[in-house]
Amino acid sequence: MDNTLSTIKTILSNNQLVKGRLRLTPAKMRSLYHTQLKHNHKIQKELIREKKIFKSSLDKIKNLKSELKYCEGTLQKAFYPSTQNIALLYKNIGNNYYIKARFYWEGQQREVQVGSIPIVFDIMRKMLTHGYLQDISVPKSDKMTWEKFTRNIDLIEATKKIAALKFQEYIIRKLSVEGTNRFGKDDLGKKNKKKSIKTSWTEKYEDESKEKEKFDWYVQWRNNNLK
Repeated sequence: MDNTLSTIKTILSNNQLVKGRLRLTPAKMRSLYHTQLKHNHKIQKELIREKKIFKSSLDKIKNLKSELKYCEGTLQKAFYPSTQNIALLYKNIGNNYYIKARFYWEGQQREVQVGSIPIVFDIMRKMLTHGYLQDISVPKSDKMTWEKFTRNIDLIEATKKIAALKFQEYIIRKLSVEGTNRFGKDDLGKKNKKKSIKTSWTEKYEDESKEKEKFDWYVQWRNNNLK
């Protein structure tokens, strides 16, 4: 596109040289030029607007995918517990040792206490009685060390099954309280509409540790299992 309107006369003159049939005055040509230029700017603005909408949609899709991933993970862990991705640890708390389990939920590492070796063996025997565990021999706990424990694949797998049920309780109780606090107020929806999905979920994870302290889930659960 020519960058000056002075070329209009040149355009008309050149058209005559080739025996063209342009019968427009310079004023009409200028009007035509400005009309087309305005249309060009309008398209540019529309394109910029659509690009912003497209980028916003991509961000929303990305955030929705992330949210869906966490939601599906929560459904799986809360209602269909499994022993996958569970790590067992043996920790000294006070003057006693307890088996703990770690897993990931909503992008963060969590930890629950399974119990001391005698308590874990008692749980296993109860689970055997009710048919939850099968074909496993539970040894006496008085001479059991953690080193021997970890070499027994059946004991490790059974402990992970206990841990999966502990995680299930942890998540369900957590969801129960969070659901009441987050969705029980009428004005919550209005508040969330003012925030993007990305912001709300970022705040959710940043505030999660504070909520954990507020409701004191882990401490309460641990005290119940140490009695």
